Amino acid sequence: MTISKLSLEFMRYFEGKECIPVISPFGVIFEDEKTGDIHVVQMDIVIICNKKFITEKGYKGVPKLIVEVLLPSSASVDCIKKMQLYSYFGVCECWIVNPRNRSVQVFVLDNGVYIEYAALSQKGIVKSAVFGNLEFDIENVFNF
Repeated sequence: MTISKLSLEFMRYFEGKECIPVISPFGVIFEDEKTGDIHVVQMDIVIICNKKFITEKGYKGVPKLIVEVLLPSSASVDCIKKMQLYSYFGVCECWIVNPRNRSVQVFVLDNGVYIEYAALSQKGIVKSAVFGNLEFDIENVFNF
């Protein structure tokens, strides 16, 4: 339910704009130019601003914003391994949403490292650092 409500908020904001929100299942293909390694990652919501890199296998490029909704079984993978991968490839902004705690953390890439831009729990207005006017009340996301 949380992913559905989040996706609605993103769809409202990006309607008629250049960037689009894409909801899982959808792969993002990161290619390491130094090593040639390819990493295909599934995230819950991804904001894509360059549609020409969408292929039949997924998006081949670096999204502007990624949203991960934590599940107890995947929390450590999402918070540690994926965030390291996202920072390495230069994803500008990453949101970690925890439905159990009703919290949202927004991280922004700064010199190759994520710093916490915002942290909200239970209620408040979450705002994007990358997309200046993107904001919404987290109570709308967590109320079922």
